[in-house]
Amino acid sequence: DYPRPVTYTVAPCKGDAWFPWSDTIPLKQGNVTCGNTYSSNPEPMLADVVVDTDGSLILGFRDRYADQIGQGQRAVAGGGLLTPSAGGALSRACPDSTGKFVMAENMGCGKTTRGAGFYDQQRTGFHFNALFSGIALSKVETTIASSAIDPIGTTFTGGTAWTNRDGS
Repeated sequence: DYPRPVTYTVAPCKGDAWFPWSDTIPLKQGNVTCGNTYSSNPEPMLADVVVDTDGSLILGFRDRYADQIGQGQRAVAGGGLLTPSAGGALSRACPDSTGKFVMAENMGCGKTTRGAGFYDQQRTGFHFNALFSGIALSKVETTIASSAIDPIGTTFTGGTAWTNRDGS
């Protein structure tokens, strides 16, 4: 676990962490009531692993909550319809001096701040954890392709986004 930026800025429950898997729609995050509106509650699934040319691992985490809930569900009977927002992650894990892989968010890959991601994952002012699994890597290209929410900056869209392999 590591600190994460909020997933969806306009939601009462902003999804600013990874949350345990649950088969029910959460009614709260910490002390915040989620309500019947926009919703983000990222539950991680490691869905893709790609080995980069330097031996580092590129990890694609998908959001189980967004896959499970779907658009237009009710959190409580008689409540409004939920609009869930996916909160995945594209991460990198590099070997340390003992050969164990350490994720960038846990201060691997040259990062010095815990929670600092390796890749730029923001695609709009609303969705900060927009990249998730579905990784494609061409070893001669400088970018990585990943499935994403709002890949071109238009809200409520999905498709392919590109981010720089070197994390810049």
